[in-house]
Amino acid sequence: MLVHLDEQLNTKNRPQENFGREFLELYAIGKGPQTSPEDYTNFTEQDVKAATRVLSGFGTPQQNPALTDPETGMLMGEIKGNGALATQHDADPKT
Repeated sequence: MLVHLDEQLNTKNRPQENFGREFLELYAIGKGPQTSPEDYTNFTEQDVKAATRVLSGFGTPQQNPALTDPETGMLMGEIKGNGALATQHDADPKT
């Protein structure tokens, strides 16, 4: 899912909302009926922006067999940066 929804492009300086939006819509609370052009009953555009910031800094390794799921053979997510400091995560407070 990280690959198909461009999560590797979601950094603190260049937010990419695909993963945050689909996470809310498909895997968390569902969108519900639309109430305005960008807002739905269960979440708003502001919620998408906040989820995008929370999920920033995750990605998939380019070629690292150590980060491959042994059961599926698929690449697993990793935090961008050096591990001790996730340099691409938006660590500012979120509402």
